[in-house]
Amino acid sequence: MPVPPQLDTPHRPRRQLLDPHRKNGALRLAVLALVVTLIAVALIAASLRAMTRGSPRAPGRSRGTSRRSVAARPVRHGDPQAVPILMYHHVAPTRRGSALLWVTRAQFARELAYLRGHGYHAVTMHQVYERWTQGTALPARPVVLSFDDGYLDQYRYAAPLLRRSGDAAVLNLIVHNLGRALTIAMVSRMAAWGWEIDSHTITHRDMTRLSPATVAYELKGSRDLLQRYCHVPVEFFCYPGGTYDAAVEAAVRHAGYLAATSVWYGLARPSELFALPRIVVFGGEPLKVFAESLGGSARGETAIDRATGNAGR
Repeated sequence: MPVPPQLDTPHRPRRQLLDPHRKNGALRLAVLALVVTLIAVALIAASLRAMTRGSPRAPGRSRGTSRRSVAARPVRHGDPQAVPILMYHHVAPTRRGSALLWVTRAQFARELAYLRGHGYHAVTMHQVYERWTQGTALPARPVVLSFDDGYLDQYRYAAPLLRRSGDAAVLNLIVHNLGRALTIAMVSRMAAWGWEIDSHTITHRDMTRLSPATVAYELKGSRDLLQRYCHVPVEFFCYPGGTYDAAVEAAVRHAGYLAATSVWYGLARPSELFALPRIVVFGGEPLKVFAESLGGSARGETAIDRATGNAGR
């Protein structure tokens, strides 16, 4: 009878699984492996803690990812290049609308008195630009007083106060407001009184919604018309409503403007020449808040969120 193949092997004694010598060796290896693992975990955890303590905070959203640049910007205090650019619209005997757009003449007078009393000196965008690019000296504590759109009350109420104090200002003028809100003669007088005239486009439309040809027309046409009618250089631009994107910013550069102001909240610095932040002056805000904002102190909100939407800027 043939022998089954599986049985046709020499006899081998079975391994003693409970051999004490083999058992002790396996236990020692297991303990050693556990110790090594614990040490590795501890080292990795320590490394992660060190990286977390030393890493900077995550940056905010880049302006290139959003069509509307209205968010608060981080502020680095003590930057000698930083300049506050204040943003005004209407200045009138009484406030008639949104706190974003209207301050009273009395409030504006108090703010001018505060600036003078604390050693601030009003300068133009051109002076700031020359400081940043050529090292030209600026007076101590420079501040830019910018007024958007071009309204009759800016001529009637803001300009006389500034003329009395000898302070400069910036008018970001919509060309279509010439002959409607302000006459060419008024704007020429303001320029003679120390106002810098800058472009705020022809029609004040959202430039991110316009064709490239229309954007180019708004940029070049507004500057050409202001220079022709008011006989002043127009070197700086202000985005209508603060809206822009990468294409609009590139168009502003291509049109030959030296810098552009936005509605980002914060101090202006040369690293952001074509998206310069400004500080909105709200109607009715306490003088203490105004004083704090000059240093770029955060107000706990964005420049626009406090007001009613985005209209009228």
